[in-house]
Amino acid sequence: MKALSPTLLVLLVACSGPDPEVDAATPREAARDPSVFDPVTIDPIERARGVQDTIFEADAARRRELEAQELGN
Repeated sequence: MKALSPTLLVLLVACSGPDPEVDAATPREAARDPSVFDPVTIDPIERARGVQDTIFEADAARRRELEAQELGN
């Protein structure tokens, strides 16, 4: 088993290809090509962010109301 480990390591290193070149100036989203599935995958993410913002705003309003009640206003 000890002799097999270095052999496997050399084999794995030899089979791995070079890393794809990615321009550091462009974000990962801009580097990909658009596809027909974009409306299916991007729209739900944007909707989820909108729902999250709504929940955070409602939570902040609720906290302000509770603080006002605690202060007796």
